[in-house]
Amino acid sequence: MIFETSDLLARGVIQQDGTYTVYAGELKGLPLGTYTVSIGGFQDTVIESFGPDGRSRGVRVIPAVIPVSPKFLSGGTSGLTCEVKGSTVYNITVDRP
Repeated sequence: MIFETSDLLARGVIQQDGTYTVYAGELKGLPLGTYTVSIGGFQDTVIESFGPDGRSRGVRVIPAVIPVSPKFLSGGTSGLTCEVKGSTVYNITVDRP
């Protein structure tokens, strides 16, 4: 997850149970303010196989499965915002692709 303003970019990793914690650099949490939110960080998996002689047999790329609608990949299209006023729990509901 990405929370951003014109001055700050903060990231959080979504856990298997759907919870997340946001970090702005080393700082846990976010300063007060209003943030645009997007969901990203999906990466392809690259697997390289090797023969018994240690030589590469090639690389296989498994495309990332993106479990959300593509509109959530950008703060400009997600429609998600979050206003941090103190200790805030922000629940996000997204559409599947």
